[in-house]
Amino acid sequence: SLIGMVTKILKDLPQMKADEIYNEAKELEKESRQDVLEIVSMWLRDVLVLKDGSARRLYFPSFSGITDRLAEDMSFESINDAMQSVEKAGAQLLANVKAEAVYEDLFLKLRRKENGQ
Repeated sequence: SLIGMVTKILKDLPQMKADEIYNEAKELEKESRQDVLEIVSMWLRDVLVLKDGSARRLYFPSFSGITDRLAEDMSFESINDAMQSVEKAGAQLLANVKAEAVYEDLFLKLRRKENGQ
């Protein structure tokens, strides 16, 4: 499923190499563009909710261990920057930028944010 594909990428992102991110982005290119970004937004929303100290109504409760760790490691500013990167990716897709390039760029940015850079 698309949700399974995207959440696996997000879960593994901190340890993924650039070529692995590229391969995953290439696979996602075939999927519904806005659905991919919606799933990433939902994941980041879970991180933000946990950062705020609430574990209620998570979109992905089965990944709460991972998103909770991200909430601890990421600042509010970093989470906000990541959310803005998703919005920018959406605008790029609407401008017909190649989806593979948009997803690769987005995942690389998210990996940097998750790793505290």
